[in-house]
Amino acid sequence: MDDLWLKYTESLVRDVLTSRNITLKPEVLANKLKSKGDFVSTLAEMESAIRLAQQGFAVTLEPMAPEKGPDIRADLKGVPYFVLPGANLTEKHHAIMQKADLIARFDHLGKQQQGTPASLLQPRKNPPEPVKDDERLRNILEQKRGQLPKGERGIIALEVSEMFMLSEFSIESALYGDLVIRFQRVAGPHEPVGPVEQSRNNRGFLLHTSRVSAVVIQNRQVQDGEVKNRWRVYPTNRADADTIRLGLAELRLFGDVEDRDHLSAENAPAIAIERNKSRN
Repeated sequence: MDDLWLKYTESLVRDVLTSRNITLKPEVLANKLKSKGDFVSTLAEMESAIRLAQQGFAVTLEPMAPEKGPDIRADLKGVPYFVLPGANLTEKHHAIMQKADLIARFDHLGKQQQGTPASLLQPRKNPPEPVKDDERLRNILEQKRGQLPKGERGIIALEVSEMFMLSEFSIESALYGDLVIRFQRVAGPHEPVGPVEQSRNNRGFLLHTSRVSAVVIQNRQVQDGEVKNRWRVYPTNRADADTIRLGLAELRLFGDVEDRDHLSAENAPAIAIERNKSRN
């Protein structure tokens, strides 16, 4: 009963079942918690539901059950938002393990150690191989987006705490496209390089879907014996007429927008986005 994750799960279940802003079928939640394959994604679903309820949303879990669809419908001031939290990474993990050069296993010894002695020697790959974690993320999002309804405010909230090697650079590459850097041509080998221009190519996930207004990246960490979550919002940069762009106030309801506020509906004029797309 002293297990941190047991206490944390029980607190989430209690908050979900007692919140006046959350509607659900308890038996559906119970079955998902009993399933090993759904447990982690169900934690993310409850965390998202509780956070949205605290923001004032009227939350419905599994709104299209028994049909497949978004995990959450969240209504605020008569406007519906459809949210798809979590992702089952089990198959991805197994695929990675099968291709891995090294797999480490850690056994709990019943007490805290000062360190973990380990050593590893392996040949360096030549030429070096690129890290493809942005492609993993893009593939997961592609598999999920079909569950969101068309013509609605669609949000994918992805809990990535178990996705190792996932950096901010890779997240932005997956969502907005690969970073392209251009240098002006110089007259000779001894001439200084001209101004550098940065842009994104058209491989970003968000450019190719009208169903997703934003992607929310969730990180779950244990700090000082408590489970804490952080949500970061990545708005769509798609300018097509069928894309529903969210305003800054809407985006902030789902997490931290940080320096991406220029992509909100009121701060990203379509003409500027079209200019940026043509340049890419």
